Amino acid sequence: MPKLGRNDPCWCGSGIKFKKCHAGREDNVRPTLNEILTVSRSVMDRHQCFHPDAPHSCSGKVVKAHTVQRARLKRIARHGQVYHYLAPQQYIVRNDNQVLEELCGIGKASTITGFCAHHDKELFAPIEDSPIRITREHACLLAYRAIVRETYAKMAMLDSLDQYRSFDRGWPIEQQQSWQNMIHEQVALQKLGLGDYENSLERYKRALTSCDYSNINVYAVELDKAPDAMCCGAIAPALSFDDQVLQDFTDSSIFLDMVTLTVVANEQGGLALFTWLDDDAGASEAFMRSFHRLPLEEKPHAVLRFMFEQIENIYISPKWWDGLQDRTRAFMRKRMGSSNGDVRMTISDDGLRIIDWKTVSLSTTLI
Repeated sequence: MPKLGRNDPCWCGSGIKFKKCHAGREDNVRPTLNEILTVSRSVMDRHQCFHPDAPHSCSGKVVKAHTVQRARLKRIARHGQVYHYLAPQQYIVRNDNQVLEELCGIGKASTITGFCAHHDKELFAPIEDSPIRITREHACLLAYRAIVRETYAKMAMLDSLDQYRSFDRGWPIEQQQSWQNMIHEQVALQKLGLGDYENSLERYKRALTSCDYSNINVYAVELDKAPDAMCCGAIAPALSFDDQVLQDFTDSSIFLDMVTLTVVANEQGGLALFTWLDDDAGASEAFMRSFHRLPLEEKPHAVLRFMFEQIENIYISPKWWDGLQDRTRAFMRKRMGSSNGDVRMTISDDGLRIIDWKTVSLSTTLI
């Protein structure tokens, strides 16, 4: 590294003068565990209403809105609690980078401060105040909630990375450089991902504001019982259920195709609902056709694999989870760790059969 004057821009790219940034940082006190945890918690508490009309028609404060309804989580809770997984950045500081489930009260589980009180009630009334129906409108609302959650999480991750820049205090200069390089790389990746979600968010907004749901595609699997794991999330599918590559993640000039998945209990038993847009008909439709080709009895197992492999926002029945064998829980944690940045595992059939959900019926817009 070239020798810098105190008033020169810092080598880390912060834009701050060297004397106010990394000068002498190796002699500073290292950040405490509590400081790191405080940052991890605070960034997931951003307050922003994501309603299509926000902020113009907002009313009331931004509330903790459930992405998986509390009443549905209650169906699998034990003493009012379900298992969940931490935000990815918290694994490093809480569990030595190991993915571990933690109990969480259903009043807090799945919540984001992503809607004002008025809009949370108004927008989602059709799926909150009445049973979820397999219609394009209800699928659009569930998908919008999933896309908002992922956009919120990406924004929180970028906020945390910005604050983590200073966490190389007390490290040797070589380690400081490695840390700053890692932060720069992660910021670039997270910004690309955020762009994909924001692009999808805008398209779902147009459907909601126009009440035109004709470009919403649906694949619904109705289950005979409340699923032991529930989720609400969205991803850009990389591989199909038969391990075919679906889209090029190295091309930053294009937006990736998105698929959302909501798995919840309903009045009849359970529901796994995939949603995607006409504009995403390439990779997303290929992904769903690979799912469609699976035998009827295999679809619930494929849904579970996909949830643990790809979705972060997942909530688990303590009774079911604690009843699994130790080696099975370890394998599923490995899948969950993959969804948080480790080497991806396949979502093709792994032979594991740990649920007894049965498919009651299928409904889809696939032709």
